[in-house]
Amino acid sequence: MFQRNHVHIVTMQISVERMDKDMNNTRRKELNKAVELLNGVIDAITEAQGIVETCKDEEEEYRDNMPENLQNSDRYYASDSACDALNDAYDQIEDILEKIDDAVSNIETATE
Repeated sequence: MFQRNHVHIVTMQISVERMDKDMNNTRRKELNKAVELLNGVIDAITEAQGIVETCKDEEEEYRDNMPENLQNSDRYYASDSACDALNDAYDQIEDILEKIDDAVSNIETATE
């Protein structure tokens, strides 16, 4: 009787181990899907960051090439303010990209 119960317990243990492996594979597939989605987000945010950078550079060029008689005008200060805001936006987008990249790295580490 002991032997029979022992075989049953070993069989149950193997079944549980297989279930754990299957569950791990299922979670791993889901996490890989999350990585793919996050990589798509990174691509979209990188594209948006490029647009911000182009507009920032153009606004800085506009401001820097403003005639001297307009350099103390409302137009100059508005352009200068826009440059500051776009610089801040660019830096904030960079921070977001770094955080998402860190999250992707953490997910990939978890699935190893």
